[in-house]
Amino acid sequence: MTTELTVGRAGSAWSALGDLSAFLLDPGRYLTSLAARGDLVEIGFGSWTGYVACHPELTQRILLDDRTFAKGGPLLDKARDIVGNSLITSPRHVHRRQRRLLQPAFHRDHIPRYAAVMTDQAAAVSDSWRDRGNVDVVAEMNAISANVTLRTLFSRRVDEAVVQALVGEIKKFSEGLFLSMVLPAALDRLPVPRLRGFRTARERLRTFTARVVADYRADPSAPQDMLSLLLAARDEGIGVEDSEVIDHVISFIVAGVETTANTLAWALHLVAIHPEVERRLHAEVDDVLTGRPARYPDVANLPLTRCVITETSGSTRRPGW
Repeated sequence: MTTELTVGRAGSAWSALGDLSAFLLDPGRYLTSLAARGDLVEIGFGSWTGYVACHPELTQRILLDDRTFAKGGPLLDKARDIVGNSLITSPRHVHRRQRRLLQPAFHRDHIPRYAAVMTDQAAAVSDSWRDRGNVDVVAEMNAISANVTLRTLFSRRVDEAVVQALVGEIKKFSEGLFLSMVLPAALDRLPVPRLRGFRTARERLRTFTARVVADYRADPSAPQDMLSLLLAARDEGIGVEDSEVIDHVISFIVAGVETTANTLAWALHLVAIHPEVERRLHAEVDDVLTGRPARYPDVANLPLTRCVITETSGSTRRPGW
């Protein structure tokens, strides 16, 4: 570390529920307020205590030094119970094998095929927009992200009606995931609509994924999508168990939908409030694409567009752009 860090605490020490009430009332406001308390902030949800890194150097060290900051603890244990023992939740000694197994599905040779799905979905959504009409940007970006994730995972073995139903389940799952992770186990069954929707969505997603995995096992001629690559993966001759595949698929859905949707939504917002960037972005897109949807080979010729996406997450935390 090159700078001296400050350590703070959120909430009030005398409160039995600590920060839980503030988090439940407004999760977004609570989490974004922590940076003002210090670079490393202690939080408490009932009897559970955790720490939130609010400084970029500290965050980088935690992410890179996995020997010192090995994944573990009650929060990760709860996440593993929820989404399974996948790449996101697995401990360090399991993680390396999982990465070797999953890496072929993300080889650069497969990216153009995944990108074609992204092109189709982005074009379908944007074609539905009308001049001077109101658009729920977050909802639209979630729809694009969910459709892309499902279609790259399952290819055309999933029809349109099923995809749309799953998009709704993914939304309910994402809305209740973090709340379910941080609540004490004794409160898991609270009759809260968000938690009820989350539990139902989790069960439906796992049931659907298990059925599709069984179909793929029964028909080895399935198209070469991400799921077929996962099922064919081998590490020292050992393949992936069906239960493990289901865990990975659920994690891909969790990691691939909401994060991507939020990035896209913030990017559009930031471009809209920076007219000069918007003008330059439009000029680049008009010059390169000449009115057609973007395709994978176009990425190399859209440097400003790429910079907008790359810079979005950092720019939401500091003034200017």
